[in-house]
Amino acid sequence: MILDHKQTTLDGIFNSIADHYGIRRGVLESFAQHESNFNPLAIGDSGRSRGLMQIWEPTAKALGIDNFELLFNPAVNLDA
Repeated sequence: MILDHKQTTLDGIFNSIADHYGIRRGVLESFAQHESNFNPLAIGDSGRSRGLMQIWEPTAKALGIDNFELLFNPAVNLDA
């Protein structure tokens, strides 16, 4: 995971995650647009997925995220 989950702008978060993982920023943005239309507070139709990348609660749990509300933090969600 990236170290700074306090980034405040989506622009900065996308740049940090892309740089950290060596992923093109456009790829991350495409997923976020498809999954949530860039809405960090999005909840999936099933009620089990959250945030920009629509991370499922079971996936979050497997990644060590027990507080599912953290998935609404764009930096945490993108870093998952």
